[in-house]
Amino acid sequence: VPYVPEFNLLTALQYKHPQGYFVRAESLWTGKTYFNEENSSRFAEKDYAVFNARVGYENKHFGAYTYIKNIADNQYFTQKFAFLNAGTPSEPRTYGATLHVKF
Repeated sequence: VPYVPEFNLLTALQYKHPQGYFVRAESLWTGKTYFNEENSSRFAEKDYAVFNARVGYENKHFGAYTYIKNIADNQYFTQKFAFLNAGTPSEPRTYGATLHVKF
């Protein structure tokens, strides 16, 4: 089936301290994906893995964490266009922080 990877696997490891501090590591493995009806290897993306991590604090009213997505800065295509011989590249390594309030 085009545009659907053969397999996806998400694994995560998280530790949460009773006082609300936490650390989390994730890996997402995506199997080979074809980008045309003929399932041509020319327009396929081989399998790849992406690793993410976050560290933060959370209680019943407030949360804050920092994160890194695509730690290894893996490069792959999320879509390929046969008629243009081009595609949509993956997101690069990304750093950030999030704050949220719960009502």
